[in-house]
Amino acid sequence: MSTDVGLLDDYPINLPSLVDGETLYSWCGRYHRLSGNVNARYSCVQLFGTSRPSLKHDFPKNLLEFSKRTGNCLGTAETLALERTLLGYYANFISLPRYQKALAAVCNQRAAEPKHLLGLMASRVGASHPLKACPECIQHDLGELGFSRWILEHQWPSVWVCRHHGILLRRLKSSAQPRELWDWTLPEDHPDNDWESLPDLKAASIGLLPVQWAPT
Repeated sequence: MSTDVGLLDDYPINLPSLVDGETLYSWCGRYHRLSGNVNARYSCVQLFGTSRPSLKHDFPKNLLEFSKRTGNCLGTAETLALERTLLGYYANFISLPRYQKALAAVCNQRAAEPKHLLGLMASRVGASHPLKACPECIQHDLGELGFSRWILEHQWPSVWVCRHHGILLRRLKSSAQPRELWDWTLPEDHPDNDWESLPDLKAASIGLLPVQWAPT
């Protein structure tokens, strides 16, 4: 494929379906793999209309253009923001005006950073959202789907146990975290030494940790 970005402005074709519970970042990683593009920059132009870093795993940007280019077949920009990114998690804890500003930030390319608008930079929660995955879910997905996925519920800051398998999640080490458009990865792409586990907990403690609610 040519490296001329001007040749990559066509809308994407042969879009894979979103899988239940999958993050938008995960879907884009699968699209990139299926597209045959030689680097993530090409796929970003096709999906988001820009070679700038639009796709971050927690708060992507330019979702209005993404929805336009995918014909809304994966959902509107707001639906994707609420159901496929971490904005849906934080929307439960912020005022409507702040939510609207954060939504505008993920829908457009040149708006302020969502993390600043949500107040995460100065909060105890912090602005870092390490990618997390359940080893059992990875194996299940590979067997049933043929690929693994980043599950949105596992990415919520308060979640450290897979409620389906009742085991602790693993998180990617900071050195293994994807950096914007350097690469788009799926859980299966990371060897064991890319992951770190939480300290061992007693079974009774693990039983109290699984999430019992979902964002509205």
